[in-house]
Amino acid sequence: MEATLDKLKAGQSGLITAILEDGGTLSRLMEMGMVSGSIVKLERVSPFGCPLAVRV
Repeated sequence: MEATLDKLKAGQSGLITAILEDGGTLSRLMEMGMVSGSIVKLERVSPFGCPLAVRV
């Protein structure tokens, strides 16, 4: 099953297969370890869905 990060529920994990950003946003995500092939776990979601706390 393929889904975007915002579709995960707190406690669920997923494998990054693609990042649909560019420029400065992509660079910052890569600096934080969010690269294709990384496993991430959604730790926490705020009441309105943003921001997300993600463990890489």
